[in-house]
Amino acid sequence: MEFLDLVTACHSFVAAADRAVPALRGRTLGEDERTIVHENVAPTPSGSCCSTPDPRGRDDG
Repeated sequence: MEFLDLVTACHSFVAAADRAVPALRGRTLGEDERTIVHENVAPTPSGSCCSTPDPRGRDDG
């Protein structure tokens, strides 16, 4: 039963993220928000969350 609970929780998270992410496109973070995000997001292999090119070919910064 624990595995099914985990799958359900993951599905709920992905569904919520799927609804939330499009609303964030084009939004500019303030300096304090940017600092919090950088403190709480694991770095990419290149060391920066903002250096990876967008796979869709967009350049939102």
